Amino acid sequence: MNLNEKQISEKEIERNLWYIENKPKIKKAIVFLLILISLIFYGISIFKFINIKISDSQNNYTSSNINFTEWHIKNAPQELQIIDKDIISKGNQYDLIISVLNPNERILITELSYQFIYNNGEKGPLQKTSIKPLENKKLIAYNVESNKIIRQIDIEINNIIWKRLNNNELEKISSELFSIKNKKINIDGQSQKRQWVEMEVENISPYNFANTRFYIFLYLGQKLVAVNQIEEYNFYSNEVRNLETSWFYKISPYVNMRVEYETDILDENNTFIIKK
Repeated sequence: MNLNEKQISEKEIERNLWYIENKPKIKKAIVFLLILISLIFYGISIFKFINIKISDSQNNYTSSNINFTEWHIKNAPQELQIIDKDIISKGNQYDLIISVLNPNERILITELSYQFIYNNGEKGPLQKTSIKPLENKKLIAYNVESNKIIRQIDIEINNIIWKRLNNNELEKISSELFSIKNKKINIDGQSQKRQWVEMEVENISPYNFANTRFYIFLYLGQKLVAVNQIEEYNFYSNEVRNLETSWFYKISPYVNMRVEYETDILDENNTFIIKK
């Protein structure tokens, strides 16, 4: 026996044997302990994250309350803009036209109540209309009688109702509803003789409309020289109609024609289904 070798006691042998026998259990216990520690740290992290989010939400809510007036001002509708004014003389009668722009991208004017003002304060009858988002619309007063020459016109707005549209409403109101083809101008420039235009109009939408107006504008170059309107009832989907309108005063034969239409697609009373 080598005297330099260290003798192993019985206790050390027993301890080593116990370690060998319980080594798998010790590994499992260590793994379990590590998992438990990880779960504890993970739970603490989630708890802190939730507290932070709740605190942020409370701060944002408080901020919204404090800045509500500022938010309201920022999101308020932009006012109507007057773009152009036209006066069409027909002897002692006049057609008055003022073009206005709704500059809001998502806000519909469901009702605009207004009056024309002319001759230093004379007022026309109260009129009502609606204006779509970003629409440049002509407000018209037909056959205004005056013994004085009307040289200046304006409008007085009595009431205006705004409506912010959702995506579905905006898509519906922006869709093309009518196709206008085969426009024909029958004007020879003679005085006090019937001058008329005609066109073919098709309802290309899937809706039937109880009431629709078509506005006809005649331009000589860039100058508006004649206006008129046609009102149609119960215009069915895919229906084609031949429309015409007339004037009985002298109009240049070199005019070109523009047509605009107006119908309320969002009004359930204006759209209807044919009962079978």
